[in-house]
Amino acid sequence: MEDFCEKVKMKRRAFADRAYNTLCRADDGFSSRRKLNIAVIAAVCVVLFAFMLFLNYCTPYLNDDYIYFNIFSEDGIGDFILLSVKDQKVESISDIVESMKAHYNVMNGRIVIHSIVQLVLMYPKAVFNVLNSAAYVALMLLIYKHCKGNKKEDRAVLFVLICLAAWTFLPDFGKTVLWLTGSINYLWSSVFRLAVLLPFRLYADGREDKIPWLKAVVMTLLCAAAGATNENTSAAFIGVVVLFMIYCRCHGRKIPFWSVTGLIGALCGFFFMVAAPGNSRRIGIGEEVGNSVLSRLTNIPGNMVLSLSVFVGAFAVCAVILYAYDRENGNSKTGVALISMLGAFGAAAVMIASPQFPTRAWFGIYVYAMTAVGILVYRIMLSENLTRKLLLISVVFWSVWSLMSYTHTAQDMKKLHENTVKREAYIEEQKSLGNLDLELEKYYTTDKHAPSMDSSDVSEDPEHWRNITFSMHYGLNSVKEKE
Repeated sequence: MEDFCEKVKMKRRAFADRAYNTLCRADDGFSSRRKLNIAVIAAVCVVLFAFMLFLNYCTPYLNDDYIYFNIFSEDGIGDFILLSVKDQKVESISDIVESMKAHYNVMNGRIVIHSIVQLVLMYPKAVFNVLNSAAYVALMLLIYKHCKGNKKEDRAVLFVLICLAAWTFLPDFGKTVLWLTGSINYLWSSVFRLAVLLPFRLYADGREDKIPWLKAVVMTLLCAAAGATNENTSAAFIGVVVLFMIYCRCHGRKIPFWSVTGLIGALCGFFFMVAAPGNSRRIGIGEEVGNSVLSRLTNIPGNMVLSLSVFVGAFAVCAVILYAYDRENGNSKTGVALISMLGAFGAAAVMIASPQFPTRAWFGIYVYAMTAVGILVYRIMLSENLTRKLLLISVVFWSVWSLMSYTHTAQDMKKLHENTVKREAYIEEQKSLGNLDLELEKYYTTDKHAPSMDSSDVSEDPEHWRNITFSMHYGLNSVKEKE
């Protein structure tokens, strides 16, 4: 019996040794072959684009989409601000200009983003599906580039980790990544801000300037647009720009002229956005009633600790690992990572000024936090230590879980698409019969990544703004939820 137990132990040790050796060879193979890493990253991008394209295909127009099909007007069709639109579709650039002038006065100052919303809505939904899928892939690549900085070594494992973290942690995924109006507000604006921040990140890593006067002109315009995209994350964008400038100064690099003009442009864009008359008009109206300042001062710091605890914990663990294994090189990049983490906290803190803090507003905050952790993870992957191999193991198991999660989401979204097709067929059938006052069944999704998980696009009240704009879009007199 003792001999048998000893043989079993030996077999287990042999299996563990083979598994560990296999892991080491795989890890060494990925780490030493740049072309292989690039090929894997490219393959993941193709798969990710295909996955997102299917989810976008299954996502119908929802809620605010029906509003932005129409031209905004200061004399709209209802008393509620969200109904300050004409019963007239946007059909040209001049219509968008007219619409955004009114939008600035009755809604908010995000006219850069909402101009894009109305422009995209002029084209078939398939165009948006492709663009939005590409935007999601671009976000993953930009986070990866910010993590990598000027370094030439590629790490496919890190890119996969970023994709997995985005699928797992990005809040209100359906409303910030799939829903048309929501994704342009949050996903697209995050892509734009990260792209504009990239020159600051690369300069902090030691890249030299080329044609600085031209860069000053371009960066001023781009930063002005980035400063006018979204209230809390644009404020954080300005803070991150300032921190990068301080970081460069502390490390003996001169502050480039284009960063100064870019900061001025960002401030101008931000103040143009927040000074919109529509911001003050919406406060205290209808569904815009929010929390008191006192409750915000109490709740938001607590929510920051709760929501960012995973990223802060991962950041601290990575910093300790770098201090232990790669003290000289690792600590030199902790400052850059800290800038992104402070950007996350800054974006959350700014929301104290807002009467509402919807879950989707955490999107840009999480992007900053993921970038901060990713910068340190990249440094770990450049060094020789056990943690690098453990990260490879985590990617394998996390990928399996995410694939299962995506499968559930895809099944739920497929049902949503089928219900949408049936509903539109029913609407057209009733219109042909002259029935323009319809009762429609609500549909719900159950998966947390779906866009309509906790709400529907129609309600029991025919006078609700969702019902009114839905009716306008489909040429009906009224709609309401079927009892």
